[in-house]
Amino acid sequence: MPGDRVDVAGPVRPWCAAVLPVVRRDGYASAHLDELFESYDESYSVGLGFQCLDELVRAYRPWCVEVRAMYVAVTGMGEVLDLDAPGAAGIAAAWDGFTPPEPYLVRRAPDLVPYVVEEYRRPYPAGTFPAPHGVYHGYYRCHRQDDTVEFTSGVYVEHYPSG
Repeated sequence: MPGDRVDVAGPVRPWCAAVLPVVRRDGYASAHLDELFESYDESYSVGLGFQCLDELVRAYRPWCVEVRAMYVAVTGMGEVLDLDAPGAAGIAAAWDGFTPPEPYLVRRAPDLVPYVVEEYRRPYPAGTFPAPHGVYHGYYRCHRQDDTVEFTSGVYVEHYPSG
């Protein structure tokens, strides 16, 4: 991301506090970057998303056993399964430029409702994405939901509180 880091605590911390009850009830909550920031330069959206993930991990630390932070940057959509994962340095260039990256909060409790999906995952090496505490597990995912023809590909980074 060019220039200085953006102060993301202002929008991220209140969002985290506001959606915690939603996550407890519904299992997850997410926000595209254009919902968190009135304006931002799309040329550094992916980097800004990683900054938001780091801030979210700091903000939710008291609840990190109950919920987990996650970040998604969509790299494409289409009817063909795209198995070509971008390298860590190429994520910004691979971003689809249309779907704003988004941080998530996800309940860690078991999900009792099946999610029918066809998918392929390729993990990034451990340590690719440094976390403020605990560890990040990053992977490239290409998937489509049941009864759809379109695959969505993207880079996913999930936080785990202990390393």
